[in-house]
Amino acid sequence: MKFDTEQVFKDMLAAISGALKQDAPNARKTIDEFLKRRKRRLETVINFRLQNQISEAEFSSRLQDEKLMLEAEMEAMKAVSKAMAQKAANAAIEVLEKAVRLAVGGLL
Repeated sequence: MKFDTEQVFKDMLAAISGALKQDAPNARKTIDEFLKRRKRRLETVINFRLQNQISEAEFSSRLQDEKLMLEAEMEAMKAVSKAMAQKAANAAIEVLEKAVRLAVGGLL
């Protein structure tokens, strides 16, 4: 049995695409939620500063706090991204393994 490398690579790409498409909406929803929370908090801080309810120093301090919280949330996305990448890689390797097993089985 001839092993069609081109077709196997196309199938691997399709498996990766499928895995990523499946998880992408959840990742986007999580990022949207992070940003919405930050937006509400930032609007409050901005309004406080515009109304002179907090000093420039307090404003800067609160912005730094918001930056740290956003960074922490983005760090959490690394774990989600890693899991998505692992799932996609696993899907591609499964396609490859199946194709090789079929080819080897056809040789016997």
